[in-house]
Amino acid sequence: MVIYHERFDLQGANITGISTEVLVEDQFAFLKELLGTVKNVGVIYDPSKTKNIVSKACLVAKKFELNLIKTEITFNKEVTSALKKIINEIDALWIIPDSTVITRGSLGVILETALKRHLPTFCTSSAIVREGAMTSISPDYTDIGLQAARIAQRLLNSPKVISLGVKQSDKLKLSLNIQTANRIGIDISSIQSRPNVVLYP
Repeated sequence: MVIYHERFDLQGANITGISTEVLVEDQFAFLKELLGTVKNVGVIYDPSKTKNIVSKACLVAKKFELNLIKTEITFNKEVTSALKKIINEIDALWIIPDSTVITRGSLGVILETALKRHLPTFCTSSAIVREGAMTSISPDYTDIGLQAARIAQRLLNSPKVISLGVKQSDKLKLSLNIQTANRIGIDISSIQSRPNVVLYP
């Protein structure tokens, strides 16, 4: 299990594993399910860190009839001004795992600003939902362990199988911050009763 495995071009007959990234398609599909009327989605990013994610997201967004409004930064101190630049143009804010954008200080500013504007925030980290983001879709690490065990068992039992490549997680976990959703005015009743949902009060 390697985080951001794409950076390392992990290829070879003896390499297999499970990605800890959530496909952009899955993220946007969940967003549309939860917020059917959402159209303009904002994202702040550092091109040196997450350009590939955002470039792919621009293509995927069209499939879901979403307009991705992106703004670039180079330094963390630019987060506040970048957020002000797009805040009036967007219906939701997508928080991606970009270390230039997300720090302990800037995360608080992002979440507080979004909440004041009644702006839904979504990401791939349940820890950020715990801090106040509205929702996330993320890997279920317990299930990833079980999935990895099944892959290992198959390789051990089938010597002719050389490699299975990098797999996506079979199971994803949804996290919802009830207080944030209520303050924004988003109805999450259709989602919160699902078995794979973690609720934060």
